[in-house]
Amino acid sequence: MFFYGTGLLHSVLENLLPANGTREYWVTSFAWLGFIYSIVIDYRIKKNK
Repeated sequence: MFFYGTGLLHSVLENLLPANGTREYWVTSFAWLGFIYSIVIDYRIKKNK
C-alpha cells in the first residue's frame, strides 16, 4: 500500500511539477514535501493525544 501510494503520488506530482531539474521543479517539490510532511506530523500528534 505504501509503495502504491508513493507511486500514485509520484505520477500526480510529475503532472503538476515543472520540468525535472529546473529550479522551479526543486522549489515546487520541496513545497509539496513540506505540505505532505506537515499533514503527517499533525496527524501523528493528534493521534498521540
